Amino acid sequence: MHRHLIPLLSAGAVALVPKSALAHPASPLARSDLWSAWSWEPAVVVLLVASGALYIAGVGRLWSKGVGTGIRVWEASAFGAGWLAAALALVSPLHALSGSLFSAHMAQHEVLIALSAPLLVLGRPVIPFLWAMPPHWRSGIGRATRTSVMSAVWSVLTPARVDLALAVLAGAYALLVVASTIGSATAAGPSTGAASTSAVGYAAAAVGAMAALAAAGVRRRPFTATMVAMALVVGYAALIRPADAFEGWVAALDLIVFPFLVGAALGLGAAAAGLAACVITAGLTVLASRASLSLADLATLGISAGAWMAGRVLRGGARALDAEARLSAAELATQQAVLLAALHADRADVARDLHDAVGHVMTGIVLQASAAIRVWDTPRADAHIVDLRHSLAEALDELRPLLGRLAVDPDPSAEIGGIDALIQRARRTGLPVVVHGSLPPSEVDAVVYRVVQESLTNAARHAPGTAVTLRFATDEESIVVEVANAVPSAVLAGLAQAGSGQGLRGMAERVSARGGDLHAAPTAEGGFVVRARVPRARVVA
Repeated sequence: MHRHLIPLLSAGAVALVPKSALAHPASPLARSDLWSAWSWEPAVVVLLVASGALYIAGVGRLWSKGVGTGIRVWEASAFGAGWLAAALALVSPLHALSGSLFSAHMAQHEVLIALSAPLLVLGRPVIPFLWAMPPHWRSGIGRATRTSVMSAVWSVLTPARVDLALAVLAGAYALLVVASTIGSATAAGPSTGAASTSAVGYAAAAVGAMAALAAAGVRRRPFTATMVAMALVVGYAALIRPADAFEGWVAALDLIVFPFLVGAALGLGAAAAGLAACVITAGLTVLASRASLSLADLATLGISAGAWMAGRVLRGGARALDAEARLSAAELATQQAVLLAALHADRADVARDLHDAVGHVMTGIVLQASAAIRVWDTPRADAHIVDLRHSLAEALDELRPLLGRLAVDPDPSAEIGGIDALIQRARRTGLPVVVHGSLPPSEVDAVVYRVVQESLTNAARHAPGTAVTLRFATDEESIVVEVANAVPSAVLAGLAQAGSGQGLRGMAERVSARGGDLHAAPTAEGGFVVRARVPRARVVA
């Protein structure tokens, strides 16, 4: 998509090429003034300091997760070396000296183009620059690439439409090549050594146009398109033999357009090979009109390296933005997964609490209703009906803290009745409970309460009417709760209900979450025992 900017970049880069490297009106510096001639132009200094600070901050954040994370050590070293080279070229006395000496001017250009630019690109600066920003800025940039507007843009820029746009741009560029070639040939006239409007001139225009049209294939076959275009550029130069091989629309193909394209579209190895082909082609176009390359020619060839570096930077920036967008999407997916897991866990907690709280009371209600039916025609039925009313009221009391938890998530043990209330409720259902030991109210938390509640509920459900023994024991580290029931008689066994096992699983999960352990198994006599060891809550002074 970025290739739509090629004409603007090409025009801008051509405008920056120095037409005369000797046009420096400044007087030479005296040797005594050389080491004091440092340049501190504010714009240059600010850009150097800002770029260096951003890179260091970004690498620091990346490497806080481990040295070499995101940016390898050699990449950071390359950026540092490139930054120092740029600083020396722009701030040191070399900059002042380049205003009066051609050799210093060319040295400065070569340091910037051939040394500093490649090293800076190898440092992949876009990634540290992004990481130097605050996290919400980075996430914002990642989200910006996924907005509806951007999605609409990407949906419009399909591969077929991009190919069509490239073909149109390449065609327009080819028309400029044809017009400029034929116009130059007509203006030159037959008396010169340049191509005239003869067949050679038209042939050169056709070859140059085909070289421009090769840019239409850079998305699908960037390296092949570059090789074809460079071959045609050499043929164009051989036909027309321009006086200045670095001027004109065709010259921009090997100096700017294709170096930029291969730098942006290919991996490092193939891109380097493409750049070499462009530089060799530019050199051959010079040799088509004269015997050797001058120092100025070599410096101008550095424009190709600069365009190539611009393509590499654009490629690195696009990949960094893509990586940041993928990271933002991954972070969002992780957050959604965590929220979903928390939702499932909360649902499981509510289901377990409902089972523990309501199951105990409902078991008592079923048993009392069954007993009331058996003695319905006797005065004892009234007592069972009264117990049913109390049990229903207790069921509502048990549901209130659960409803409050769903609303504002208070302390789950805030409105739970005490152990004594559980025992009395079990006894009213006809379950004889014998208690050994006791616990102070401060030791009765939600885990201990639910273990006792579920154990009594299971005894009433699976062994109604049998004797139940409840034991409490404590030491410095933990609380031990044991609930055991005897074997139900044959008559009472007919009232037993099948269970799902959810209660035992819920008890085990609660106790395990507190760092304790739970044992539940039949006894040798045929009864059942539940024994839980729960660590005591530690009070931190």
